[in-house]
Amino acid sequence: MQPETSSTLTTDSGSAETTPLRVLIVEDQPINTEILRRMLVKAGFAVTLAGNGHEAVEICKATSFDLILMDVQMPIMDGIQATRTIRALDNHRDTTPIIAVTAHALSDEVQTCLSAGMNAHISKPYRFETLMGTIQEVRDAFRNGERKVA
Repeated sequence: MQPETSSTLTTDSGSAETTPLRVLIVEDQPINTEILRRMLVKAGFAVTLAGNGHEAVEICKATSFDLILMDVQMPIMDGIQATRTIRALDNHRDTTPIIAVTAHALSDEVQTCLSAGMNAHISKPYRFETLMGTIQEVRDAFRNGERKVA
């Protein structure tokens, strides 16, 4: 699917981003996909969609992203296996933040996401402010050389 682009971002520090951040949403539920897509477009992100982990892996083989939002429970290939496979790709090995977007909030489940190579976790349902705050936190951590946010 082609990315949907809107206006450029302004960071919290006030500096304007010259290019919208490229985000891959990996989600099998159409309503959840649409909610995330609308939130991200509202924030100025360029959005690409994948309906399952296998689609995400295939897209990531050809395209680099600034951020991946990954559902965990999906058909064909779940988010845990998709993350492990994406992390094995040269263009996403340790350079692309992956945030788990899931209904699972128990500490063991969060740890499973982090162990698979995800960098942070956000629980459904979520609010715009929470999503944007988590994205900013992960981006800041990556700028400082940190990889796990939880």
